[in-house]
Amino acid sequence: MHATALLQAVQPSLLNDHIPLSVDADGNCMFRAVCRAMYGNEQLHAILRLLTAIEIACFQSSYDPASAECIKLIADERIYVPTYTETLHNACKLGEYTDIVVLRLLLMKHRPCLASTKRPQHMMTKTAC
Repeated sequence: MHATALLQAVQPSLLNDHIPLSVDADGNCMFRAVCRAMYGNEQLHAILRLLTAIEIACFQSSYDPASAECIKLIADERIYVPTYTETLHNACKLGEYTDIVVLRLLLMKHRPCLASTKRPQHMMTKTAC
């Protein structure tokens, strides 16, 4: 179903202030969508994916659901949370799907940028190894 038609059916008020946009559906769509929201284009999606993979690799205990330090995403056993190895592998590979762990990371690191109308000068400035 086309995004506009879906929104019209379930939440028509969103269409008052928002316009659904599409991104290439090549397995990098989450990174493309975040780049488009932050920078107005999808060109930096591979760099965003790389920075995400570096974050996951450098801070394993934060993203490993088996770690006591990991903030549990959802206390609902019906939602599959992949292993740390799966998450890191998928984050490192262009065109590979991403999961709820990566989505959480992107939202945590980029929420201020995504909520802002001003585009930031640098990506993931808070992330460092």
